Amino acid sequence: MPLSAPRVRTSRREPRSLHRATFAAICAVVLAASVAYANSDVATVSLASANAKGGRLAPAVPPSTERHLLVGAKAGDTTFSNMDAVIGQVKVTRTFYPGALPATFSARDITPGVKIIVSYKHPSANTALYVKSIPRGVNVEMVFHHEAEGPHDYPGDPSVAGPAFVKAFDAEAAVIHRANPKMRVAFVGGGYQYKGAPGGTRGLGGYFIPNGADDFYLDSYQRTTMVPAQQDPSLQNYIKELAKKGHQFNGYTEYGRGVIAPGTTSSPAVAAARANVIKVDAAYLKSLPNVDVWAYWFTTDLVNGDQWRFTDAASISAWKTAAS
Repeated sequence: MPLSAPRVRTSRREPRSLHRATFAAICAVVLAASVAYANSDVATVSLASANAKGGRLAPAVPPSTERHLLVGAKAGDTTFSNMDAVIGQVKVTRTFYPGALPATFSARDITPGVKIIVSYKHPSANTALYVKSIPRGVNVEMVFHHEAEGPHDYPGDPSVAGPAFVKAFDAEAAVIHRANPKMRVAFVGGGYQYKGAPGGTRGLGGYFIPNGADDFYLDSYQRTTMVPAQQDPSLQNYIKELAKKGHQFNGYTEYGRGVIAPGTTSSPAVAAARANVIKVDAAYLKSLPNVDVWAYWFTTDLVNGDQWRFTDAASISAWKTAAS
């Protein structure tokens, strides 16, 4: 009889080596998915850990290695398109909610592609909803309670009021960063409170400068006597207070020069001084490596009727040149 053929293994079980290979492949897929999630817009970033130096919270979004100065304006009593037609080159603007944010983002009449800096004053459950509703690709930066150094909302001794604000700001920054880890959050200081005696002094000491901000801007106004930014004590004191905490000045979110008070008209001298200070400030701001926002307050103050819009040819020309 011929020798019988060898028996063929018919068991459904695979060799253990194959199981190990399959398990390793699954682990690799899971790890890759975890990394992708961590880098996605919905991943959660915690602000609880502090930097090793100084105990300062690290910004959730690292600053760009290439910062470019965006010149723009805020339109309060005119349309964005009208403002753009007058001064041109508007690349950054402001919107402001005096209370809590709405639940849904709106660009209003702002031209697509313009950076929008959104300020609001009161925390609410809408903060996260608003941030999550911002469409991908729309350039937005959030600000909780700009100009908090004033005595209206955080009264009393600045050494006590300031830390109370910082606690509230950092809490809101954490909410925003959880809603979108890529969203930048800015602190906006009130320039008049950094001027020093006999002007405002509540900003001196840096009590209101928060830990969890990604950028640090300033609102600044000069009514008739206009001093270049490089000699302005409000800005220079603000820069010094920021430096003490390891921060740098990133630009003006409100910049007004040469007001026209109610019942008055613009004088040629004021218009010429404004045009000149805009030219000087443009050169200075462009020389600072971390300044990327400069927005004019191109509007009328609704409370007192002060007119900050400029209509003279010299100021318009100086602003357009700065924006180019």
